Amino acid sequence: MRFLLKIAALSLFCIQSAFAQSPDQEQIKQLMKHQFDKPHAPLSVAPIAVVGDHALASWIQIDSGGRALLVRHHGKWSIALCGGDGLTQVDVLEKTGMSKQVAAQLSKQLVEGESKLSPKHKKMFSMFKGEVKVDHHQH
Repeated sequence: MRFLLKIAALSLFCIQSAFAQSPDQEQIKQLMKHQFDKPHAPLSVAPIAVVGDHALASWIQIDSGGRALLVRHHGKWSIALCGGDGLTQVDVLEKTGMSKQVAAQLSKQLVEGESKLSPKHKKMFSMFKGEVKVDHHQH
């Protein structure tokens, strides 16, 4: 079991290392890891797309994964919505209140970032079914 956890951790490290991190991306990664990372279940957050005060982050934790929509309020990032493939669709992102232009840029950046990963990892981002709103005022 420990061997498998070490292999999983190494795989997650390799995913995260493949992406250069801007200060916003690093803040988002640290926020998500602070909320969800566990010693027995490390969280990998990559890629992360940022456009203005909106961001999309793909994540994997052990054998599941998904995506998160984040919003910056007063300089602080918070998770607004968790989901799967829907968060790569411009019309779904528009329904969250962002402009079509921002939605299209976010979607394009995230899909391009994910295209650099293995098919196995990309498939894991689709595992989260539906969307779950997160009250960003609680974090």
